[in-house]
Amino acid sequence: MPRQSVVDLPPSSIRMMFNEAAGMEDVLHLSIGQPDFATPQPVIEAMVEALRQGKTKYALDAGVLEFREQICAYYSREHAVELTPEEVLVTDGAVEAITLVLQAFISPGDEVILLEPAFVVYAPFIRMIGGVPIPVVTRVEDGYVPDPQEVENAITPRTRMLLVNSPCNPTGATFPVEVLKQLADVARRHNLLLGSDEVYEQLIYDHPGRYPSMLTLEPDRDRLFIFHSLSKTYAMTGIRVGWVVTGSSNWKILQKLHTFTTTVANTPGQWAGIEALGGDQGFISSMVSEYKERRNLLGSLLQGMPHLSSYTPGGAFYLFPRFDLPMDADTFCLRLLKEAKVCCIPGTGFGDSCRQAFRISYAVGPDAIREGIRRMRKWLTLF
Repeated sequence: MPRQSVVDLPPSSIRMMFNEAAGMEDVLHLSIGQPDFATPQPVIEAMVEALRQGKTKYALDAGVLEFREQICAYYSREHAVELTPEEVLVTDGAVEAITLVLQAFISPGDEVILLEPAFVVYAPFIRMIGGVPIPVVTRVEDGYVPDPQEVENAITPRTRMLLVNSPCNPTGATFPVEVLKQLADVARRHNLLLGSDEVYEQLIYDHPGRYPSMLTLEPDRDRLFIFHSLSKTYAMTGIRVGWVVTGSSNWKILQKLHTFTTTVANTPGQWAGIEALGGDQGFISSMVSEYKERRNLLGSLLQGMPHLSSYTPGGAFYLFPRFDLPMDADTFCLRLLKEAKVCCIPGTGFGDSCRQAFRISYAVGPDAIREGIRRMRKWLTLF
């Protein structure tokens, strides 16, 4: 018999919607959680060249040394932070990085504070390993930016970790720098581990200058875990290459656990990652500019939308409006799909406070955004 904690894992609301939409025609997907931009051609060529050169074998379990060195160079260039390769562990995407840390450092009964709405992996995985997710609910009227005092109020003697995600999936909320500093201060005062999911850190629209990594705000790397990947910035979601940055003592523990789970990350993908992080970065600004235009378009189209409460997200490529209709998010999104042929993601999987919210992705072209919101408005006016 399977473990009850695995049986209790909730079904994916994302997969539910894709499965429902699969047999339908003329569906507009405002649901996709990956870039619609192509992987940069030099990155593709680097991966093909790695394949041709036979770089298809097991790499070092910690990751290809040259790739880890390139990750260190990335943080030096982007954040003026100096790392060593023994503080970087390459993983099978950022999700493996997150789950490795939770398995290694969260014991049964330990509490992990999440800022809700929260990425769908966090709470179910914490429960599966015997931990206790403690949601601190953020609100649409605040642009889903957390109140650090509410976070501090949620701390108990069992609290082990604070997990932060900015820019956030599913809200796109990008926390002000002062809020990030206060969250780091809260974790430091209470000697908590601090996990920072930074996979969308380059997709920022309104912040002047470089948006900070928690590496620049928390100097104690023995309490800090930075989760990152190539997926979003470089449109490499299917290559499955991510990493975790932490202190060298934590690194050794995670390296051992990684060896007993996935063994190594995608070897040719890591060689492609060297080109991604070290090559021409000029395409990022044009991609961010396009996303910002789409965000602004989506915001303008949602103005005055009946039954919805919205806001302006500062990053990623999501918006997470709330609705005031007498139904839950699963019913709302299934009806929106079947009656208006617009596919969005119900808020159900992002936390108990999200049962009357849904995620819209603008990782699609402007025409799809216009038509999808036109259909949504027409549908909502029927209530």
